[in-house]
Amino acid sequence: MTGSAAPPWVDLDVPPAELRLDPTLTCGQAFRWKATGGHEWTCALWGHAIDLKQTPSSVQYRSLGRLPEARAD
Repeated sequence: MTGSAAPPWVDLDVPPAELRLDPTLTCGQAFRWKATGGHEWTCALWGHAIDLKQTPSSVQYRSLGRLPEARAD
């Protein structure tokens, strides 16, 4: 990941009645997501670090950038 400033959040326009991140990402099937703050979650997904954030009215996301290639030593 490069750069010092985090990118802006993008609204997914998904109301809380349809998706609540806390109960969804703490279930036993969401292995890669890690809580990183108040109602914020981070995951490595398809070579990118992705953040999700629950707001009172929606879910937002942002890509933190491409992850460095893993070495197979």
